[in-house]
Amino acid sequence: MLGTFAWVLGTLAAILERYEDSERHFATAAAIDEHLGAPVFLAHARSGWARALIARGRPEDLERAQPMLEQAEKVAGRLGAGRITREVEVSRAALSATGA
Repeated sequence: MLGTFAWVLGTLAAILERYEDSERHFATAAAIDEHLGAPVFLAHARSGWARALIARGRPEDLERAQPMLEQAEKVAGRLGAGRITREVEVSRAALSATGA
């Protein structure tokens, strides 16, 4: 596992298409990760949160997902977190498929 229990709950909620719950959990995960000064965990939270936003697919969600992916990718690249970089690539492909 890479991150907080809130990240796990956010991921599970997104899988179940409970996007409002997912968003709340990812916001909590990001706040905890930021408070702890855990940039890799924060990047992972942002990547998962963006993935959930893309899955929900509302235009405003797609717009919000882009900066989250950029932030996650920047940190992952700087710290050598290849798993997160790959997650961002998959999310970017999904985002491109939406036409956003």
